[in-house]
Amino acid sequence: MRIIAFRLLTALSAVAIGLLSISFTAFSGRYASVISEVEVLKLLDETMTFGRVDIPPPPDIYNINAQFVEGRLSVLRNESRWVLAFELICYEPGACAYEHRIWLYGNCIRGQVWWRIRELPIPIYEEHLWDNTTGAFLMPRDHIRIRYDDQILEFSPTPAEYAAAGILFPPERQHTNDIEPLELLAYLCWKLNSPFFLSREELEGTVRDAVDEETGDLKLIFQTREWQHPNFDEEEHPSQLPGIQLLAHLVATGEPAVWEQLDPEWVNTRFAQVVQRNWEFIYPPSHPPSMGESPVYLLLPFSPDEWEEVPAENDESNE
Repeated sequence: MRIIAFRLLTALSAVAIGLLSISFTAFSGRYASVISEVEVLKLLDETMTFGRVDIPPPPDIYNINAQFVEGRLSVLRNESRWVLAFELICYEPGACAYEHRIWLYGNCIRGQVWWRIRELPIPIYEEHLWDNTTGAFLMPRDHIRIRYDDQILEFSPTPAEYAAAGILFPPERQHTNDIEPLELLAYLCWKLNSPFFLSREELEGTVRDAVDEETGDLKLIFQTREWQHPNFDEEEHPSQLPGIQLLAHLVATGEPAVWEQLDPEWVNTRFAQVVQRNWEFIYPPSHPPSMGESPVYLLLPFSPDEWEEVPAENDESNE
């Protein structure tokens, strides 16, 4: 059944990609460019990598410890300076939290890479939302009631709404009424029209704080939710991807219209696509471990107060 579900999700994703119309937001402002595509690609290869310990790790949409729900890519530049901002909305099971993560890359960033993680104002660690015995998330699928900032939001989602949000429940949960925290965040992003990204003013202010003093004003010229992101598990370098090559051309020319050349089949930043890639991690087999085998909990939620006990043979304090 899991294989059938995976194939079904693959088919649905293929249809979605085939019907995808690449959307982006272009902003006014043209520049006589002294920025080269080679410069952009070279810098991204050098800084958007797991191969260095002196800079933060790159945005990884397939990170199983910070589950991707949606992302946004922004381009800011002037005559000679440029910045790429990658924003990811994630669920981090280990922290029992929803998060906004942002990375800044460019030829004017202090320290080469700038990043920040902040928790979204949707507390899911509240005790009444969890079963302290099983660690299960107790939110019913057909009646969502959650605190957002100082408001209480209530929804009664339909199966059609979940499908529109890119959520496909595994076969064993087709007729249950439960929902996982990752699925809840995906629904909220869809239902609330992606409210968790930075506003334009917040984004430009964040960039100002991260760049060198001599950079000057940087203007937002382009934003998109759909791009081709490196798969770091497969050791892809940004410069190898045609979608990133096109992005470098956009940065160098300052012309957002070049994004119309993006092939929809390159796009891999949709929630359903990432879930498909991480299917066995997000929905691991439910059979109990065999004798002598420890259970592996990769993405399933824990009770906030639950901690794994270190086996005596692995406890260094006993040596």
